[in-house]
Amino acid sequence: NETLYIYKGMTYQFDANSVYGSHPFELRVSDGGSAFTNGVTTTDGRVYFTVPQNMTANIVYQCTSHSGMVGTLAIVT
Repeated sequence: NETLYIYKGMTYQFDANSVYGSHPFELRVSDGGSAFTNGVTTTDGRVYFTVPQNMTANIVYQCTSHSGMVGTLAIVT
């Protein structure tokens, strides 16, 4: 459950939904928290995340079926 370092204004593509169907992928405000939706779109089983310029807090990526499968998306400043 690696920490991924992300940059404001950049767009990231996550293919987890199309590749690992039994491990649905979601960006969340915290471990087990609500979905993070600001800058997030889903198309054809892929999750796209454009990091907001005003984002200040780290968020997590998590499997919605297995709570222990969680990692951090850390903002690079």
